[in-house]
Amino acid sequence: MSIKDTRLSKGVTSFLFDFMLLVIGIYLALWMENKVQDWENNDKQRDYLNRLSLDLQADIDYLKNIKKRQETKITTIEKGIQLIVSGADKTDPAFEEMAVNMAQSVNNYYFFEPQKFTFLSMRESGDFKLIKDNEIKTKLLELHRQYEFLDTLQKNYLQGLDTEFIPLWIRHVNMITNEVLDDSVFTNPIFDNMIGFAYNETSQRKTLIDDVITQAETLQKMMQVASKKSESFI
Repeated sequence: MSIKDTRLSKGVTSFLFDFMLLVIGIYLALWMENKVQDWENNDKQRDYLNRLSLDLQADIDYLKNIKKRQETKITTIEKGIQLIVSGADKTDPAFEEMAVNMAQSVNNYYFFEPQKFTFLSMRESGDFKLIKDNEIKTKLLELHRQYEFLDTLQKNYLQGLDTEFIPLWIRHVNMITNEVLDDSVFTNPIFDNMIGFAYNETSQRKTLIDDVITQAETLQKMMQVASKKSESFI
């Protein structure tokens, strides 16, 4: 082999070696870029899971507090309904006292407003896809659909009160002293109907809240497990 051929062969070998180094370098750079992106996404996922878990805890505490108040409300209304059904004298001062207590319970809404900022920001920014566990995403969407249904029930209840019961009550009762100015309010069909409506609606909402609390607690545990797993992500 001539000196020229030897030099050419060495040149080709050197070129191929340099080319392979370039390819490997590009591959490693792309791999590292993807890996860094994975790390960043994993950090974001863990942050979202932690924030969502905190939001759920706030919702759970709020719902449990509402549930206790609803139970007291239902008990008060039940006693009033029993008194009405028994045919009690509606001019009796004892009936008036019970009726006022019932009306106050009916007018206590005990409405729920969930912590939705983290959830909504994820949906609007497109970061919802960062949650890798599809079951968590499905259950989170289901929970917020339940929140929406609960909100619908709350709005229906408020509409019923605003349309019928509150105007009736304001016309017959001193709202500051709770003194009954006209006891004909107790013989008005709207009074009995709203008491029944309040009992049924509050009972329905309490049942839904029981289910929502269970869903939220289950989902929170899943998020906590997923967050811990992501801490060991490499």
